[in-house]
Amino acid sequence: MRVHKNASKQAVRIPLHLVRPHPADPFKPYGDDKLRELAESIASYGLFEPIIVKEKGDGTYAILAGKNRANACGLNGQAEIEAYICDADEDTAYMIITDSNLKHRDRLLPSERGFSYRMQLEALKRQGKRSDLEEGTESDLYNFPTSCQIDTKLRADKTIAAHNALSASVMQRFIRLTYLTPEILEYIDNGHMPFMAGVDLSYLDTPSQTIVYEQLLYGAATGIDLKKSAHIKQLYKKHGTFTEDTLNALRFQSRGISERVVPLINRKMLNTLNTDIPLPEDDEELIHLFLAFLRDTFKAHGSLDILTVRSEVFY
Repeated sequence: MRVHKNASKQAVRIPLHLVRPHPADPFKPYGDDKLRELAESIASYGLFEPIIVKEKGDGTYAILAGKNRANACGLNGQAEIEAYICDADEDTAYMIITDSNLKHRDRLLPSERGFSYRMQLEALKRQGKRSDLEEGTESDLYNFPTSCQIDTKLRADKTIAAHNALSASVMQRFIRLTYLTPEILEYIDNGHMPFMAGVDLSYLDTPSQTIVYEQLLYGAATGIDLKKSAHIKQLYKKHGTFTEDTLNALRFQSRGISERVVPLINRKMLNTLNTDIPLPEDDEELIHLFLAFLRDTFKAHGSLDILTVRSEVFY
């Protein structure tokens, strides 16, 4: 990755109306409350850190770091903003965008991390295929792996994982989420589906994911748990695609016999029953009554199996 030697290391003031988010930025902007809080802080104490931008051919600037700071300054009615103008290639721009957010945001959505790691990984792989890289020209404005910092003996995924202080396998799971349809990915970001269930579904092609979403997720009271996602992944690998018929077979496939003991000692439930048996007010007396019932049941039947409800459970 190359940053030209004339990259600006001196902050300058640029018109705020010429500043735009970078089109590859995968991070969601702050919500109204958090943006207002940031705007109030900037109004009171000033902008502690200038934003980083890349000048475009049409005279506007693409934000590489500081999108929310720019929005907050706009909310305050400012006409200009302090910025470092960075003359960087696109791969370096991707590293700045992702690094600045991965290292400074206190909370990141799974999708934001996934797209960031993927952008970094793809940028590093492209770097390995280029011959126009210059050593010793990395900017002091940000911290990212460059050609002179990377051990070429390491695989690209291990390099990016180490740069972000996580294992390569964990990073690859986050990247798998980027292959989900936006509708399913939203379930992961909102916490309505387990992370690893999303990883399982990411191996399905887009038409199959659409069927899963429409038949199992959209309007459903419950999402997809890990057992079901693993089963869906197995069926996809077996059939090579996913159809509504495949899904119907999954939905009505028995998961076996489930056993549970009827919660006879639940006072709230007992009070709703129509019974002539007076229940003691004291919990200890109720427990003794329950134990006596269990003893009498065992004597009469030789076991407590009669208290077990057996039912077949379906997906």
